[in-house]
Amino acid sequence: MKKRNKIIIFLVLVLCFTGISVNLTLDIYAEDNGTVIEIPKSEFDEGYSDAKVIQKYLNLARDNATDDNAYRIVVPEGTYEIASGMSIYSNTHLCLNGVTLKRCSESIGMFRSGNNSDINNGYDGYKNITIEGGILDANGNVKEYADNSGTLIRIAHAKNILLDRVTLQNGNNLHYVEVAGVDGFTMQDCNIYGRDSLSTVNTKNRSIEAVQLDVLHDESRMKNFGNYDDTPMKNVLITGC
Repeated sequence: MKKRNKIIIFLVLVLCFTGISVNLTLDIYAEDNGTVIEIPKSEFDEGYSDAKVIQKYLNLARDNATDDNAYRIVVPEGTYEIASGMSIYSNTHLCLNGVTLKRCSESIGMFRSGNNSDINNGYDGYKNITIEGGILDANGNVKEYADNSGTLIRIAHAKNILLDRVTLQNGNNLHYVEVAGVDGFTMQDCNIYGRDSLSTVNTKNRSIEAVQLDVLHDESRMKNFGNYDDTPMKNVLITGC
Protein backbone atom coordinates (compact mmCIF):
# COMPACT_ATOMS: atom_id res chain seq x y z
CA MET A 1 0.00 0.00 0.00
CA LYS A 2 1.24 3.45 -0.85
CA LYS A 3 2.01 5.65 2.12
CA ARG A 4 1.37 9.21 1.00
CA ASN A 5 2.89 11.25 3.79
CA LYS A 6 3.54 14.79 2.64
CA ILE A 7 6.87 16.11 3.81
CA ILE A 8 7.94 19.67 3.19
CA ILE A 9 11.68 20.03 3.10
CA PHE A 10 14.07 22.81 2.20
CA LEU A 11 17.11 21.83 0.22
CA VAL A 12 20.05 23.88 -0.89
CA LEU A 13 21.45 22.36 -4.05
CA VAL A 14 24.63 23.81 -5.45
CA LEU A 15 24.49 23.80 -9.21
CA CYS A 16 28.06 23.09 -10.13
CA PHE A 17 27.47 24.23 -13.67
CA THR A 18 26.44 27.73 -12.59
CA GLY A 19 27.76 28.11 -9.05
CA ILE A 20 24.27 29.18 -7.95
CA SER A 21 22.65 27.90 -4.76
CA VAL A 22 18.92 27.24 -5.08
CA ASN A 23 16.39 26.89 -2.27
CA LEU A 24 13.73 24.32 -3.08
CA THR A 25 10.46 23.37 -1.45
CA LEU A 26 9.60 19.81 -2.44
CA ASP A 27 6.77 17.40 -1.92
CA ILE A 28 8.27 13.99 -1.22
CA TYR A 29 6.07 10.92 -0.93
CA ALA A 30 7.05 7.61 0.63
CA GLU A 31 6.04 4.40 -1.10
CA ASP A 32 6.51 0.85 0.11
CA ASN A 33 9.40 0.34 -2.30
CA GLY A 34 11.04 3.76 -2.22
CA THR A 35 10.67 7.52 -2.45
CA VAL A 36 8.80 9.57 -5.03
CA ILE A 37 9.81 13.11 -5.92
CA GLU A 38 7.59 15.10 -8.27
CA ILE A 39 9.48 17.93 -9.95
CA PRO A 40 7.45 21.14 -9.58
CA LYS A 41 6.34 22.51 -12.94
CA SER A 42 7.48 25.95 -11.78
CA GLU A 43 11.10 24.76 -11.75
CA PHE A 44 11.10 24.84 -15.54
CA ASP A 45 10.07 28.49 -15.58
CA GLU A 46 12.92 29.89 -13.50
CA GLY A 47 15.45 30.52 -16.26
CA TYR A 48 17.48 27.30 -16.05
CA SER A 49 17.67 24.93 -19.00
CA ASP A 50 15.17 22.08 -18.92
CA ALA A 51 17.94 19.47 -18.99
CA LYS A 52 19.66 21.03 -15.99
CA VAL A 53 16.43 21.03 -13.99
CA ILE A 54 15.97 17.31 -14.62
CA GLN A 55 19.65 16.65 -13.92
CA LYS A 56 19.38 18.38 -10.57
CA TYR A 57 16.83 15.80 -9.47
CA LEU A 58 18.76 12.91 -10.97
CA ASN A 59 21.67 14.10 -8.84
CA LEU A 60 19.40 14.10 -5.81
CA ALA A 61 18.67 10.44 -6.48
CA ARG A 62 22.38 9.78 -7.05
CA ASP A 63 23.21 11.15 -3.62
CA ASN A 64 20.36 9.55 -1.65
CA ALA A 65 18.89 6.47 -3.33
CA THR A 66 19.88 3.01 -2.10
CA ASP A 67 19.06 -0.58 -2.98
CA ASP A 68 16.35 -0.50 -0.31
CA ASN A 69 15.09 2.99 -1.07
CA ALA A 70 14.97 3.65 -4.80
CA TYR A 71 14.04 7.14 -5.97
CA ARG A 72 11.30 7.70 -8.52
CA ILE A 73 11.73 11.09 -10.20
CA VAL A 74 8.52 12.26 -11.86
CA VAL A 75 8.79 14.90 -14.59
CA PRO A 76 5.52 16.86 -15.01
CA GLU A 77 3.63 16.41 -18.27
CA GLY A 78 4.73 18.72 -21.04
CA THR A 79 7.30 19.29 -23.77
CA TYR A 80 10.86 20.22 -22.80
CA GLU A 81 13.86 21.35 -24.82
CA ILE A 82 17.01 19.35 -24.13
CA ALA A 83 20.20 21.26 -24.90
CA SER A 84 22.66 19.11 -22.93
CA GLY A 85 23.06 15.45 -22.09
CA MET A 86 21.87 14.03 -18.77
CA SER A 87 23.34 11.36 -16.47
CA ILE A 88 21.27 8.79 -14.61
CA TYR A 89 22.55 6.75 -11.67
CA SER A 90 21.81 3.64 -9.60
CA ASN A 91 18.44 2.95 -7.99
CA THR A 92 16.70 5.62 -10.05
CA HIS A 93 13.32 5.35 -11.77
CA LEU A 94 12.74 8.26 -14.14
CA CYS A 95 9.04 8.65 -14.91
CA LEU A 96 8.29 10.49 -18.17
CA ASN A 97 4.63 9.66 -18.72
CA GLY A 98 3.03 12.44 -20.77
CA VAL A 99 6.44 14.03 -21.37
CA THR A 100 8.23 14.86 -24.63
CA LEU A 101 11.95 15.60 -24.48
CA LYS A 102 12.98 17.34 -27.68
CA ARG A 103 16.68 17.61 -28.48
CA CYS A 104 17.58 21.16 -29.46
CA SER A 105 21.36 21.10 -29.66
CA GLU A 106 23.78 19.52 -32.08
CA SER A 107 25.85 16.43 -31.35
CA ILE A 108 24.57 15.54 -27.91
CA GLY A 109 23.15 12.36 -26.50
CA MET A 110 20.18 12.54 -24.17
CA PHE A 111 20.80 10.04 -21.34
CA ARG A 112 23.80 8.04 -20.24
CA SER A 113 24.56 5.93 -17.20
CA GLY A 114 27.02 7.70 -14.92
CA ASN A 115 29.64 10.22 -15.99
CA ASN A 116 32.15 10.52 -18.82
CA SER A 117 35.02 10.27 -16.34
CA ASP A 118 33.85 7.00 -14.73
CA ILE A 119 36.08 3.95 -14.91
CA ASN A 120 34.20 0.73 -14.11
CA ASN A 121 34.79 -2.99 -14.41
CA GLY A 122 32.45 -5.78 -15.43
CA TYR A 123 28.86 -5.11 -14.42
CA ASP A 124 29.82 -3.08 -11.35
CA GLY A 125 29.09 0.42 -12.62
CA TYR A 126 25.42 1.32 -12.14
CA LYS A 127 22.33 -0.75 -11.38
CA ASN A 128 18.55 -0.70 -11.02
CA ILE A 129 17.77 2.04 -13.53
CA THR A 130 14.36 2.47 -15.16
CA ILE A 131 13.20 4.98 -17.74
CA GLU A 132 9.42 4.81 -17.99
CA GLY A 133 7.23 6.34 -20.67
CA GLY A 134 7.78 9.55 -22.55
CA ILE A 135 8.86 10.53 -26.05
CA LEU A 136 12.55 11.08 -26.72
CA ASP A 137 12.62 13.14 -29.90
CA ALA A 138 15.96 13.42 -31.69
CA ASN A 139 14.48 16.33 -33.69
CA GLY A 140 16.04 15.09 -36.91
CA ASN A 141 12.99 16.27 -38.85
CA VAL A 142 14.17 19.83 -38.14
CA LYS A 143 16.81 20.93 -40.65
CA GLU A 144 18.97 22.60 -38.00
CA TYR A 145 19.46 19.26 -36.21
CA ALA A 146 19.21 16.86 -39.15
CA ASP A 147 22.89 15.87 -38.97
CA ASN A 148 22.95 15.30 -35.20
CA SER A 149 24.10 11.70 -34.73
CA GLY A 150 24.18 11.64 -30.92
CA THR A 151 22.70 8.45 -29.42
CA LEU A 152 19.65 9.09 -27.23
CA ILE A 153 20.33 6.47 -24.53
CA ARG A 154 23.77 4.98 -23.73
CA ILE A 155 24.32 2.54 -20.86
CA ALA A 156 27.31 0.35 -20.02
CA HIS A 157 28.96 -1.52 -17.12
CA ALA A 158 25.55 -1.97 -15.50
CA LYS A 159 22.93 -4.34 -14.06
CA ASN A 160 19.14 -4.41 -14.17
CA ILE A 161 18.22 -1.77 -16.74
CA LEU A 162 14.62 -1.29 -17.91
CA LEU A 163 13.25 0.86 -20.73
CA ASP A 164 9.48 0.69 -20.36
CA ARG A 165 7.04 2.18 -22.89
CA VAL A 166 9.56 4.72 -24.17
CA THR A 167 9.05 6.20 -27.65
CA LEU A 168 12.14 7.17 -29.66
CA GLN A 169 11.68 9.13 -32.84
CA ASN A 170 13.00 11.45 -35.56
CA GLY A 171 16.56 10.16 -35.60
CA ASN A 172 19.05 10.54 -38.45
CA ASN A 173 22.31 8.64 -38.84
CA LEU A 174 22.36 7.33 -35.26
CA HIS A 175 21.66 4.54 -32.81
CA TYR A 176 18.63 5.33 -30.69
CA VAL A 177 19.89 3.06 -27.90
CA GLU A 178 23.40 1.73 -27.24
CA VAL A 179 24.05 -0.73 -24.44
CA ALA A 180 27.25 -2.65 -23.73
CA GLY A 181 28.39 -4.78 -20.83
CA VAL A 182 24.96 -4.94 -19.16
CA ASP A 183 23.64 -7.89 -17.16
CA GLY A 184 19.86 -7.71 -17.28
CA PHE A 185 18.70 -5.34 -20.02
CA THR A 186 14.95 -5.22 -20.74
CA MET A 187 13.25 -3.07 -23.33
CA GLN A 188 9.48 -3.57 -23.29
CA ASP A 189 6.56 -2.04 -25.19
CA CYS A 190 8.75 0.68 -26.69
CA ASN A 191 8.05 2.44 -30.00
CA ILE A 192 10.72 3.46 -32.48
CA TYR A 193 9.95 5.78 -35.39
CA GLY A 194 11.82 7.94 -37.86
CA ARG A 195 13.22 5.93 -40.76
CA ASP A 196 10.75 6.99 -43.42
CA SER A 197 11.34 9.94 -45.74
CA LEU A 198 8.46 11.85 -44.19
CA SER A 199 10.28 12.08 -40.86
CA THR A 200 13.73 13.02 -42.16
CA VAL A 201 15.10 16.11 -43.84
CA ASN A 202 18.43 14.89 -45.19
CA THR A 203 17.66 11.58 -46.87
CA LYS A 204 21.32 10.72 -47.44
CA ASN A 205 21.68 10.43 -43.65
CA ARG A 206 18.78 8.07 -43.07
CA SER A 207 21.02 5.20 -41.97
CA ILE A 208 20.17 4.30 -38.37
CA GLU A 209 20.25 1.30 -36.08
CA ALA A 210 17.47 1.26 -33.54
CA VAL A 211 19.17 -0.71 -30.75
CA GLN A 212 22.89 -1.52 -30.59
CA LEU A 213 23.94 -4.36 -28.26
CA ASP A 214 27.69 -4.47 -27.86
CA VAL A 215 30.70 -5.68 -25.93
CA LEU A 216 33.01 -3.25 -24.12
CA HIS A 217 36.01 -3.94 -26.30
CA ASP A 218 37.37 -0.50 -27.14
CA GLU A 219 36.53 3.19 -27.23
CA SER A 220 35.40 3.07 -30.85
CA ARG A 221 32.27 1.23 -29.72
CA MET A 222 31.39 3.06 -26.49
CA LYS A 223 33.41 6.22 -25.96
CA ASN A 224 33.79 7.36 -22.34
CA PHE A 225 32.69 4.03 -20.85
CA GLY A 226 35.97 2.48 -19.66
CA ASN A 227 37.37 0.10 -18.64
CA TYR A 228 37.33 -1.73 -21.93
CA ASP A 229 37.49 -5.21 -20.48
CA ASP A 230 35.38 -7.10 -23.04
CA THR A 231 32.38 -7.28 -20.72
CA PRO A 232 29.55 -8.79 -22.82
CA MET A 233 25.80 -8.33 -22.76
CA LYS A 234 23.77 -11.03 -21.00
CA ASN A 235 20.17 -11.64 -19.92
CA VAL A 236 18.67 -9.42 -22.62
CA LEU A 237 14.92 -9.19 -23.32
CA ILE A 238 13.39 -6.97 -26.01
CA THR A 239 9.65 -7.55 -26.22
CA GLY A 240 6.54 -5.79 -27.50
CA CYS A 241 8.57 -3.19 -29.38
